[in-house]
Amino acid sequence: MADTTWPELGGKQIRTGDGTWEFSGEVDVRDSGNVLAVEATRVDEAKRPTARLYFDVENPPDSLNPGALGEHFDRVEWEGNDPRLVVKTTGRTYRYEFNRLAYD
Repeated sequence: MADTTWPELGGKQIRTGDGTWEFSGEVDVRDSGNVLAVEATRVDEAKRPTARLYFDVENPPDSLNPGALGEHFDRVEWEGNDPRLVVKTTGRTYRYEFNRLAYD
């Protein structure tokens, strides 16, 4: 696992079936880059206001290198109702699909 901060991700919001979440910008890169665990706070009323939202790479094993993280967040995009995080490095674009959330 590798930790990084993507300031551009901080403050972005997504809506899941469980509420509206605002990203902190803190990211754990897991499973050799195949999974991003993103810290978030629920912006609507909740008993458990913080969680980690997990995003899986769209085309494994093609994923972000945890040894060369940097600030590569590009944008949040949607495919239907499903949010994706788009991460760009020199010459590469990775899309991570929302998979699940785990409350803190």
